[in-house]
Amino acid sequence: MMSNSRRSLFCSLLTFLFLCGVILAAATPGVKPTVCEKIKPCEILTQADAERILGQPARLIQDASESRGDVRQCLCAYKGVSTDRETGQDCQLFFSLEEKEASPSAEQASQVLRSTKEANQHDSLIGDLKGIGDEAFLLSNDSNSHLIMGRRGWIIIRLQVKRAVGTKSLEELKAFAEKVSKVL
Repeated sequence: MMSNSRRSLFCSLLTFLFLCGVILAAATPGVKPTVCEKIKPCEILTQADAERILGQPARLIQDASESRGDVRQCLCAYKGVSTDRETGQDCQLFFSLEEKEASPSAEQASQVLRSTKEANQHDSLIGDLKGIGDEAFLLSNDSNSHLIMGRRGWIIIRLQVKRAVGTKSLEELKAFAEKVSKVL
């Protein structure tokens, strides 16, 4: 059995450790949850959405959050059940949200968009999109593969469809991008 003095000392120690934890938690008020802790892309991009965009049944192939250098990226990807008839390639849909981990800023996110757009000037279709976040653009090489990239504040949105079989994939992708930008 524990004596009263030992029990009192034990309770005092537990109280002290608890208070240290409370003080430490209060001492870091500037720590904000990351975009991946607040928003789960695969909860936004449902299987029904993916199938509508791809124009066929699809299955989830990626639901992850990872750090790439100083950028936190949360990813969601679906793969269509059939391959493209002409090329034999898989039909896929990728969706990601990302932010710089240390000191994210709208200007930094805007610069990422500008540099991506400049690096892809060779694409057959490139153009700005209205109504999607603070700024957005579309890149496309053919009628079945598209990339929409945009930002809302410091959060970057990437949506890419490869080899969609439906004729409405671009319209569906744009509609989904608008939906996402309103959630952020």
